[in-house]
Amino acid sequence: MSQPTLAQMRRKWLEAFSGADKNSITNQIVQMAWDAACFRVVNEARRLAPDDPEGGVQLNGLMHSLLDRSFFISQMAAVRRLMDGYSLDGARGVYSLTGLLEDLRKHHHLLTRQAIFDAEGLQYDYEQIKQAAKNYSLERVNAGEKAWCMPSNLNWRRHEMRHQQIDRLTGADPLRRQPSDTVCKEIFGNLFNKVKSASRDIVDYVNKFIAHGATPESRLQANIDETNVTLGHIWGAHRNLCEVVGFLSMEVLGDGQRGFLPVPQYNQFKYIERPLIDATQIGELVRLWDEIDGEYGTWGRWGLDEYELEFGQLAGVERRDVPN
Repeated sequence: MSQPTLAQMRRKWLEAFSGADKNSITNQIVQMAWDAACFRVVNEARRLAPDDPEGGVQLNGLMHSLLDRSFFISQMAAVRRLMDGYSLDGARGVYSLTGLLEDLRKHHHLLTRQAIFDAEGLQYDYEQIKQAAKNYSLERVNAGEKAWCMPSNLNWRRHEMRHQQIDRLTGADPLRRQPSDTVCKEIFGNLFNKVKSASRDIVDYVNKFIAHGATPESRLQANIDETNVTLGHIWGAHRNLCEVVGFLSMEVLGDGQRGFLPVPQYNQFKYIERPLIDATQIGELVRLWDEIDGEYGTWGRWGLDEYELEFGQLAGVERRDVPN
């Protein structure tokens, strides 16, 4: 079987990294960033809420405890997904940042200077482009023009800037550039350690308390117990994840500068000052709560009679009526 080219691998990496699929790494981070920004806005609004004479603030505990719990669970799960250890390939393949980093590390030998230029459609030797750009500028000056825009195909600086990036990624001397200069393998290990160090506590918590209901013995073996994951933990993980994704985008994959927080296409603060419900409608919520409580109570009384109605009598067992 022939070895893949960098151009082929780069298409695969970019699909996982910034493709249109909802599970692409960038799409995962964008959703995570949006939810975190929304939560921090709500958290700031809670800080500004008036004090309650009986303690705390004048906000509904039911609603805000649900918001807190849902936010932290979804954020921790989002970090855990990005740190998933499965590879990009196969029936169990996942789009995760650690999976991408491992694939880059595994194929780092493909990341040579010449292959990068070829895969990204850049000109290794750009002197002709540089001279053409100089001639274009002279023509504009001779025509008496005072200002002009350089055509994108004459932008020789982007070719030189890519050379400069590759110099640093490969540790090459700019005066002794070679087509075979190869991106250092250690880069991907260092990036992996960077995201792992900021996400380790969150991943452990998800594995033991969210994705799995680990027993006390299991948690003891992993040296983890139910410690609080704070907003600081979440924010630290966000920072390192975004920094590594931005680095891969700009420096390694040639995918451009990366933005993470979406720009709202509507007024995200519209009606934020409105109460959730009018005081005259609280009775309807009380009735709903009682209805929900009744349903759970019914489910909790599901016994042998209900079992036999659903599955039938056990084989060889004759049902006897219980005397009054």
